[in-house]
Amino acid sequence: MFLAAVLPILLPGGIRFRGVGTIRGPWLLALGGLYIAIGVGLLKRFRWARLATITVAILRIGLLIVGMRNGILELRAKFVFSYLLGGLVDGLIVWYLLRAEIRRSFARPAESDKSR
Repeated sequence: MFLAAVLPILLPGGIRFRGVGTIRGPWLLALGGLYIAIGVGLLKRFRWARLATITVAILRIGLLIVGMRNGILELRAKFVFSYLLGGLVDGLIVWYLLRAEIRRSFARPAESDKSR
């Protein structure tokens, strides 16, 4: 529900009204902080960071449909190309993180010690 209310504001060509800057600024700062936390978690190979990255990539693939529709309806090839490229990158991220050897590398140390 929250995303349905906020996404039209954040998407290119979305609803525009006074005060959007006061909403968008803190929202983007919070989102940036979340991405930094997930990035640090991926570097430390935390399981939750892998799952969060897969979830975010799948949600972005879902938003690809909306972006593609807007790009096609407005006849903007740049939007269509950028959404296709983003969808390809997100698909590769999901594929990579779902591979068995990568899944094992993100397992807890206690779990990987049991398998040896």
